[in-house]
Amino acid sequence: GCEGFPDFKLRLAQNLAVSAQYLQPDPALGTLASDRVIDHEVDAMVVGVNTLKSEDDVAALDAVRDAILNARQIVFAGIGGGSSMVAQEAANRFFRLGFPAVSVSDSYILQMRAATLSKGDLLFAISASGEADAVIGASDIASGYGATSVCVTKPHTRLAAASSLPILVSIPEDPDIFKPTASRYAHLIVVDALATAV
Repeated sequence: GCEGFPDFKLRLAQNLAVSAQYLQPDPALGTLASDRVIDHEVDAMVVGVNTLKSEDDVAALDAVRDAILNARQIVFAGIGGGSSMVAQEAANRFFRLGFPAVSVSDSYILQMRAATLSKGDLLFAISASGEADAVIGASDIASGYGATSVCVTKPHTRLAAASSLPILVSIPEDPDIFKPTASRYAHLIVVDALATAV
């Protein structure tokens, strides 16, 4: 898939740079003392929650609330650690409110579930990056069959563009790739806010 040897070298260098962060710790990040670990996590959560409060889009929340109230069934989709956990929690919240709701975190099953949706159904995608191909593909498939596609993701992403009702959340993430993402707290708050509104 490369356009020649220079393109191959560039892609290889980019791949190695990304891979290296999983193989060796960044010495600049250091380690936290045990008595600071909880403070560090709570501080990140507070920054994320305050960012969410400043970005609150009431019209988007109202539109998604109305779509949920009119949905025959809801498929919550999340691929990856934080997003799949939020999707599972969302399915738990909404089936308790009487909505047929399931959570899907397997990319192949997600494509198949999306293809069974139609007008009156809702695909609700959660993605911290907004660039997961499986989730974007599922949103496109569901929309193609007439279902409403909702997402909670970053602005200016392919998933936001593919969804008919995006809820956009831009949360600063920690540079440490092994640290849990702060955006999952914001995504959980959005799910809780929608459940409360419904």
